Amino acid sequence: MKANNRLSQYFLSKQLIKMKYKFSTILIILLIFNSNYTISQKKDNDNPRTWTHFKIFAKTTDDSLFYQLQDEMNINPKMESYTIFVNIESTKPEQNYVVFGNDEYDSNAYKISWNKLNQNVQNGLLDWSALNKVNLEKVLIWHSVFFNVKKPIKIISPANDRQVHGTVNYINPYLQLFGGQPLGMPIKHSIGFSFGIGTKFSGPFESDQISAGLHLFGASFSYITRLQGLNTHELGSDRKDNLPWKQYNNIFSPVNAWEISYVIPLFSNFLEIGMMGDFGDTNRSGPLYTFYEKGDSSKPMPNNIMRGKIFNLEFRYPFRLFGATVSQLYAAYYAKEVNIGLFAREMKLFHISGDLKTNFTISKMRNFQVLFEIMISQFSEGFSFNSFALGPSIRLTKLDSGKFALHTVFINVRFKLGDYFDERAW
Repeated sequence: MKANNRLSQYFLSKQLIKMKYKFSTILIILLIFNSNYTISQKKDNDNPRTWTHFKIFAKTTDDSLFYQLQDEMNINPKMESYTIFVNIESTKPEQNYVVFGNDEYDSNAYKISWNKLNQNVQNGLLDWSALNKVNLEKVLIWHSVFFNVKKPIKIISPANDRQVHGTVNYINPYLQLFGGQPLGMPIKHSIGFSFGIGTKFSGPFESDQISAGLHLFGASFSYITRLQGLNTHELGSDRKDNLPWKQYNNIFSPVNAWEISYVIPLFSNFLEIGMMGDFGDTNRSGPLYTFYEKGDSSKPMPNNIMRGKIFNLEFRYPFRLFGATVSQLYAAYYAKEVNIGLFAREMKLFHISGDLKTNFTISKMRNFQVLFEIMISQFSEGFSFNSFALGPSIRLTKLDSGKFALHTVFINVRFKLGDYFDERAW
């Protein structure tokens, strides 16, 4: 009996030893797999959530995370767009940091320890995987820029709340040298001022209009005048050539004019109606010279010389194109002309930021015209990184030769003058 018990205990202990070895083997395999998985995670250049040294071209319009980060870092006044660098490569927590600025190694840039950020902000930065997050661990070679982005690009997405908020649609921290949306400076959200050069739909040397406006809860009251030379140039009495400014198919504003418009609250930022008219000095001198199609004096090349009272109407549909800060499709009747087009500011594509504008002008007063503009930003360093953008502006229309071709091509410039909103207000 005792022999049987000893024999059974021997076999039981042997089985336990075998199970122990199996368990140990499985555990070691799991540990090795987990270790390899962790190492591969850390070295996965295609997974932004595993990066430990990166920068983000942040915009508060992308996510409230980038507003909370400024709160954590005590950044005041708040910035709408900025660049941050995150470096958490060190095993020593006190050596990991976040830099607020355009240069990680600038001694004047604002820098704080990573462990001073709350856990939600830390997780948000690590989990951020949009195209504006750049891996600084990756070594780029000459051809890698063409294959660097493997994930699909989100081309179209819904507009954020501020883009569809009709009473603050005028807010715009950008001043464009020729045409485009006017600079809009708020005093208090729905109350502020604006200033514009040219019309919203015009390009370089197309309109001589200068405007200044007051905005109150979706209504705007503007004074319009002209700056001679914005769409013509002085020619000597012995020269009447047509370069570099084409003195036709342009818009000429009155010396004094008023404009009133209102964004219909029922339709948020989708429908705006208005009126404009001249007063006082009604001198409306046009171009210095008249040009004729194929030299035929019965076919003068047309211009739009604004007269009398004019009804204006604009329908726009805001959305986000390639992550743009502001973008919209629009159809407008302005200055007795129909304008149809697309506008987008600060689109992000393959780590490049830029503006796009295409406008088709249909008019009984002028010839059909196509305007195409593209301006690139974030190509410089330091202060100028987000402060301006520039690029070509091209106008195509019927020339005095009778052909539809290139009318003018100039460089347009857009300057950023500040950040004019509080994300928490929306």
